[in-house]
Amino acid sequence: MNARVSCEADGAIADLGNRISVRADVPLSALAQSKIFLEKAPLLAQAAACAAGTLAQELFQPVRCASAHSGCPGVSGCAAQRHGAPGSVFGGVRNGAVACRSACPAGISIAPALEQLRLGNPDGAAQVIMQANPIPALTARLCDHPCEGACTRGDSVCIHAVEQAIGDYALEHAKNLYVPAPDCSGRRVAILGVGGAGLTAAFYLRQTGCGVVLFASGNDAFNGRIPAETLRALHAAYRAMGVEFSGANAPGDSSAFDFVYDSAAEETAVIAESVRLGRSAAHRINAALALEEGHLCVGKQIHRHFLTFDPEGITRPSALCGSGAIELPQAAHEAERCLNCGCYAASPSLLSPALLALDAAFLTNERTLWAAELLERAQPQNGLRRGERLESIEIPILEGAIMHFDRAAGAADGSAACLASIFGVLDGRILRSKLVLGGSAPIPLRLSEAEACLAFSDINAENAERSAELTVKTTVPASESREKIEQIKALVRRAVLRLS
Repeated sequence: MNARVSCEADGAIADLGNRISVRADVPLSALAQSKIFLEKAPLLAQAAACAAGTLAQELFQPVRCASAHSGCPGVSGCAAQRHGAPGSVFGGVRNGAVACRSACPAGISIAPALEQLRLGNPDGAAQVIMQANPIPALTARLCDHPCEGACTRGDSVCIHAVEQAIGDYALEHAKNLYVPAPDCSGRRVAILGVGGAGLTAAFYLRQTGCGVVLFASGNDAFNGRIPAETLRALHAAYRAMGVEFSGANAPGDSSAFDFVYDSAAEETAVIAESVRLGRSAAHRINAALALEEGHLCVGKQIHRHFLTFDPEGITRPSALCGSGAIELPQAAHEAERCLNCGCYAASPSLLSPALLALDAAFLTNERTLWAAELLERAQPQNGLRRGERLESIEIPILEGAIMHFDRAAGAADGSAACLASIFGVLDGRILRSKLVLGGSAPIPLRLSEAEACLAFSDINAENAERSAELTVKTTVPASESREKIEQIKALVRRAVLRLS
């Protein structure tokens, strides 16, 4: 009895009427020859014929790329990116904690801020930083920047100089970035001290509509280490957002306030740590006053589906570290050196695009996960909890659908692009389609714009070309990616024109 007959006979592959069930330990050779799949879900059978191992092994295989053929160095540095041969032509995905953020006591999302700056969006860069640190113009000048020591480049990005430029920009555009909540909560908070913790707490409390009064007998809690004009600009921004400054050390009548926070007791020698403590204090106070916190990091971002980096910029040495205050154009130039750490290899799985296109359900020993929940990540096995294991997969039977799996000619190690396509066709017109690209990005990629272009369209070369061009519209331009971009376009054209 061959593997196909054996698997169908013992129920490892089973037709359940409106869906097909297949055990995770089924050999792909059996799946590729399965009469059930060949008749009712040929897309998956075709993908399985190009792969090896069991279903689970193929889905959970290690990331492979041109520079790291077995395993991935992780977020500490993408080997493919460093050696100029990223398998992904669309960008990267985050696959763990980023070293610079982990080293920052304030927990600033440094890499996303630098990406916004590279995209020409200083407002977005400032907003990302201010989600964790509302006083970057101060911290950049006072912090000993452990983030730079953790930078995976070796020759670090001069993060503190970039932060200083963004912080100064934020003060120059305070009316757009130092904005209180539109509604007053009716709550009042007294903060003792105007150091890093006090200023930070005041900012986040204003975001929930609290009335805030900062108490301190002096105007400079930083002993002259901050330029006077910078401190004046920050205080002016705070006043404009409704924060009051009192020359007294403490309120005469604390009962006039709903909460009194002694920030001076939490100030530390490390300014970024003081910021973290002030932010935590604001969270505690908002919780104590039953005030709901919104998400600050919205409204000004340029959102990209994948991480990006500058291929030329990451090869340059820094011209900044050791210099004084810099302007925004210099900061943007330095931001181009950031690796934007993540995985820039292409997903090696051939079955993932097919299973995503088919809306497969993944049954574990604990729960059911939909394909998008599990597969749209660089390492799908990380979508399972500790002790959780994949037991079987269920694939819907799509009556009347035309489906194919195509793979571009290329290396056998997962570096070639592939496409899972499903079409609904009537009288020579495409009614709907589902296209999922593999081997071209760190995750299988749904081609939504191409699908929209093809909806209710005629099957012809013009529409095939339009959808192919839309597919590669957001690819990252690099000499190494040109061949794969042409592969992708050819796959989409082939999938469409095959219908004629």
